[in-house]
Amino acid sequence: MNRLFERAALLVTDVQNDFCPGGTLGVENGDKIVESINRLTEFFEKIGRPIFYSKDWHPKVTRHFKEYNGSWPEHCVAGTQGAEFHPNLIIRKSGIIILKGESPDDNDYSPFKGRVWVHSDPNNVRFYVPFPLVAESLQLDTFFNCGLATDWCDKAGSLDGRALRYAVHMVLDACRPVNLNIPNDPWRKEPKIHNICKTLESQGIEVTDENIALEEMRRAGVIFTTTDEVLSQS
Repeated sequence: MNRLFERAALLVTDVQNDFCPGGTLGVENGDKIVESINRLTEFFEKIGRPIFYSKDWHPKVTRHFKEYNGSWPEHCVAGTQGAEFHPNLIIRKSGIIILKGESPDDNDYSPFKGRVWVHSDPNNVRFYVPFPLVAESLQLDTFFNCGLATDWCDKAGSLDGRALRYAVHMVLDACRPVNLNIPNDPWRKEPKIHNICKTLESQGIEVTDENIALEEMRRAGVIFTTTDEVLSQS
């Protein structure tokens, strides 16, 4: 095995029906990444490395939703069809599910803020373990990230991964952005983001939410790659 993967895991973020075309918060071409992700999960399963799949798993009432003074339309409500994985996404037998956004007050985006169900034998008791503790217990040092959406949950997970001192590789062809692209969004006036916008402008790069997110991740040390590049290193 290539040493790059010896302590690596794959993190598949939020490839759920509500984030794909036709969903309540559908990302344009969000379904187009499924084939690439299935190739990645096949590879990680073949080399025996962990695969994590995160899910938004919101309550019906949450400050995450516009109806309750949040930012987003209702999406990925726990137990609904919209919260299920895209039907063409292959969930590998070794896959570990992360649930996030479960509390009415939970407004986080990152899978690293989520929790994993753990079964305790012999009584088959289930309990939650925070995802960072699971990652630590597996002695990981590297994550390959993909999923939805580049400028929100993918970015949040990548930045959290870097903050926790993991190497993070973002598989760009296996991600898609929301790209709200609101020029007067107060968020763009925050000093760090304002600086990024100015940098993009000076380089002749279009100032989009996706490009802002990519520059923010680049500055944090995230490495950008593609599915073909990952598989070529097997």
